[in-house]
Amino acid sequence: VESATRTAIEAIRTGIGTKPETEIADATEAEAPVREVISLLGIIDGAESDILVPDADDKCPGGYFHCNTTAQCVPQRANCDGSVDCDDASDEVNCVNEVDAKYWDHLYRKQPFGRHDNLRIGECLWPNENFSCPCRGDEILCRFQQLTDIPERLPQHDLATLDLTGNNFETIHETFFSELPDVDSLVLKFCSIREIASHAFDRLADNPLRTLYMDDNKLPHLPEHFFPEGNQLSILILARNHLHHLKRSDFLNLQKLQELDLRGNRIGNFEAEVFARLPNLEVLYLNENHLKRLDPDRFPRTLLNLHTLSLAYNQIEDIAANTFPFPRLRYLFLAGNRLSHIRDETFCNLSNLQGLHLNENRIEGFDLEAFACLKNLSSLLLTGNRFQTLDSRVLKNLTSLDYIYFSWFHLCSAAMNVRVCDPHGDGISSKLHLLDNQILRGS
Repeated sequence: VESATRTAIEAIRTGIGTKPETEIADATEAEAPVREVISLLGIIDGAESDILVPDADDKCPGGYFHCNTTAQCVPQRANCDGSVDCDDASDEVNCVNEVDAKYWDHLYRKQPFGRHDNLRIGECLWPNENFSCPCRGDEILCRFQQLTDIPERLPQHDLATLDLTGNNFETIHETFFSELPDVDSLVLKFCSIREIASHAFDRLADNPLRTLYMDDNKLPHLPEHFFPEGNQLSILILARNHLHHLKRSDFLNLQKLQELDLRGNRIGNFEAEVFARLPNLEVLYLNENHLKRLDPDRFPRTLLNLHTLSLAYNQIEDIAANTFPFPRLRYLFLAGNRLSHIRDETFCNLSNLQGLHLNENRIEGFDLEAFACLKNLSSLLLTGNRFQTLDSRVLKNLTSLDYIYFSWFHLCSAAMNVRVCDPHGDGISSKLHLLDNQILRGS
């Protein structure tokens, strides 16, 4: 059998049949280190996904996982690999990482213009009305009309969205919103806004506005008196402006705010007091800014409802222990920074964390207690870092971990109790291909 295997390998490699016996012997000697790797990986001819029988206590050995309803144990690499191994197919069930999906969802916010894209312009809630702008459903679409003020003829009731995208509102003066009708969502995207006068938003004191889009403008700072008492705002989007510093007065009177999007600005520093008076804040996006260091005084201890925090794609080089005082945080995104080492207990106080993204950093190593306290973590993304070895003790506290992602498949040996480890392999589909892999064969 071994001779036949060598013959087949050489036939495929050359395409002309077998080679002289001396060359076969040389090839066998050259392949010895690779065969040792094969042995360590537990790969044998014709059985790359070995299925075992549970022991007398119905337990599977380390690195194996019990099928749901059948007396079978499948290796880690067989879970969610696209091929059914369990007789009940349970190894291919629950293979969508919903926690990881939250990360991609936060990167790409759905545009408000797509809310009623199933309706034609002119199919409106208000028939036979002569408005200043087209309507669609319960929306008024004053998009890209070179307006310099809010138009006069607008519906005064049942207005869900007023979309003013792409107009020319360089300065929002004190009386700009004086004729603003009651509306649930106001869109001021791409309006070249450079300045907002103090008290300009006082009209919101008796307006039911809940969502305000002011992304993709040119604001270098926020007004001294931004929002009045009594406003109902729950979502504020200030992404991709020119903000570089946040003052402690910027977000006053926003007790009902649940989501604050500050991504894509130039923010390099802020004090904890900036967010201290946002008791109902659940989502905070600070990704794509210029933050460099996180320490225990960075965030207030009043954000008890925060469940999603994105600090991805900043310039963060270091995170001190106890930086994140968020008892209900579920998703923490730190991808694309400059972290080189994760110290002991960096993420303590985050006992409810489910998803942690540390991908695309410069991490070379971890302290053994780097992930202490994360008993509920189910997804850990570590791709795109520099470390190529990992002590299994680093992951010992992660008893709920279901998904882990590395750049190198051999690191999965440090995570044998995790149901799904990616990559499942090095992209090689069989022993034959493994022996023919140029990287593993060397020169």
